[in-house]
Amino acid sequence: MTVNPFQAILADPARPGDGPYVVTMDAAKDLPFGAPARDAVPHRSDCRRDQQRGLRSHLYPGEPSAGPVRPAVSGSPYLVLAELSVPRVGTPIPAPADTRKFTAALNGILPVRNDTDQPPPGQAYGSQFIYRLDTGVLMVRKGSSWAPYRPPRGDTWHEPTLTNFWANWGDDHTPPPTR
Repeated sequence: MTVNPFQAILADPARPGDGPYVVTMDAAKDLPFGAPARDAVPHRSDCRRDQQRGLRSHLYPGEPSAGPVRPAVSGSPYLVLAELSVPRVGTPIPAPADTRKFTAALNGILPVRNDTDQPPPGQAYGSQFIYRLDTGVLMVRKGSSWAPYRPPRGDTWHEPTLTNFWANWGDDHTPPPTR
């Protein structure tokens, strides 16, 4: 499994006074994968900030089982990046499920993967926008749901009128726009 470069914001629940901080993985990292088992085996990959060695990635293999259970991630702080359920031998391995959450600055546009990744409309602030990566649609909160954003239809074009001290400077300058 390869972890591509990224930036994330982490907060250490054990040290809330420190506040969140930005972490960066600036190069791709390959995580070793064991041989497929006879039964489904869940795997989780995570990244954590190590005070001495910076950001580190880990792969947590689960136990072979007919009813897979997610492996526990230990230590703090950490960010679960993806989950992968490894099927029986001879069955194609599906793509990992990316479990990271996007973030955006206040009044920024929040990218979301699909409708299940959207924040609940009741938790969004009034003018929040989200961008659905699966559909390519910009969404805005309308009441108690998300709806495609439609720019307001403004007034029709009005030819500018040059009154008071406004004047056309002549042929040497760009004239006012017309339709």
